Amino acid sequence: MPEGAFSVLALAIAFASAWVAVRDWRYRPYYLIGAVVAALASFLGAGMPAAKSFAVLIVAVSGPLVVEGLLDSWVSARHRSNS
Repeated sequence: MPEGAFSVLALAIAFASAWVAVRDWRYRPYYLIGAVVAALASFLGAGMPAAKSFAVLIVAVSGPLVVEGLLDSWVSARHRSNS
């Protein structure tokens, strides 16, 4: 595999998180966290061998995705309790 092979996947995840943040700005602006971290992972992993690029992708993207999921659950629970 070429160097930085997984940086393209990190960039795709960054664009997806940014799209959700823009589309649902009123409810999910925190998705920008995932977009920024995934974009940084993309640039950090660009010059690395494939194995290290994959490790950077997993570590850098999984954390913000967990945070986004937890915040989604919290917002959803708060919205249900207010209804």
